[in-house]
Amino acid sequence: MLKLGKIDHRPAFHTSVQIFPIGYKCEQKISGVSIQKGAMNQVITCEIEDLEGYPQFRITVKATGDTYMASSESSVWKKVYYSWWLYYDIAFVLSSFPYCSLIPAILIRIGTRLSSVSI
Repeated sequence: MLKLGKIDHRPAFHTSVQIFPIGYKCEQKISGVSIQKGAMNQVITCEIEDLEGYPQFRITVKATGDTYMASSESSVWKKVYYSWWLYYDIAFVLSSFPYCSLIPAILIRIGTRLSSVSI
């Protein structure tokens, strides 16, 4: 993890079980298997930004500088996987925890008030 980010109390930046801190940044190595090229490893950077009052999820591939952005973490991962499937002929991706394990790293228990959480 490179930056924890800031908790934002606006509804778009949290759910009953997750928070999306503005400025969050982490780096992770992910692995995949290409049918033609064999095992492949990539280092990615995951970030959360504020875009007009809503979270913007960004994934950047360190080696190529390719950047993928979307309004949800699942949408940004779909873009990454689709792109890699087209370019690298990736059969499957290993160790790609959603958003650099972002949400499990800073979960809020159901029923916990956001205002009581401090990082």
